[in-house]
Amino acid sequence: ADGWITRCQEHAESLGLLLNGSESIQALIPGSIDADYFVPQLYRPRVEARERFEIGPNVPVIGHAALIAGRGQLELLEAAELLGEDAPHILYIGRGEGEEALRARVAQSPISDRVHFSGYLQGEALLEGYAALDAVFCAQAGNDASVRAALEGMACSLPVLAIQDGALCDVVDTRVGWPIAQRSAEHIAEVLKSWVFSDDLGELRGQAGRELVLSSRSFESEAAATLALYSQCLR
Repeated sequence: ADGWITRCQEHAESLGLLLNGSESIQALIPGSIDADYFVPQLYRPRVEARERFEIGPNVPVIGHAALIAGRGQLELLEAAELLGEDAPHILYIGRGEGEEALRARVAQSPISDRVHFSGYLQGEALLEGYAALDAVFCAQAGNDASVRAALEGMACSLPVLAIQDGALCDVVDTRVGWPIAQRSAEHIAEVLKSWVFSDDLGELRGQAGRELVLSSRSFESEAAATLALYSQCLR
């Protein structure tokens, strides 16, 4: 190939080792999101969303999108359990092969009354799901390194609590959320507690996240970088 695109620093470094000595052009072009569609939700949509998912209006809520097995759903639940009465509410968004086992585990949880399932959401319903949240949790970047769930939350001005894994390391820092050093219930619980007891539930970090999306993670910026790579290859 004359040119290569990677989505995160980790992949770029791995590819660089594989292409050592090659004249191929490499470009790190991170994933992007439609920030005109995913936007911060106003007070009324938030109230209506909380009512739909049967969540109280004045409790902290963290969301987890996609119930693909092994994406950190169980670790998030276990971390919240460690906080006891300080545990936030959790909204699991989506469906997947891990859903049945997770629902069974939640049924036995001492904080089962704080755990909610939205089912699969798309279109306006997905925006309603984000409207119900105060923050987003991400445990891994996914195999395409697009970190779409994190970017959707950031575009909606939500802070992101993320395990430092692959592409998530490139997008989530203390400006836009709370990085989590290790994927364990204990480490997640420590960061969850910091978020729950923060002055504004990370509202300012959420605003910074949207600003980052608008400045460097928009479809327009991804398209421009891709066209620039094509021009280099064609020359």
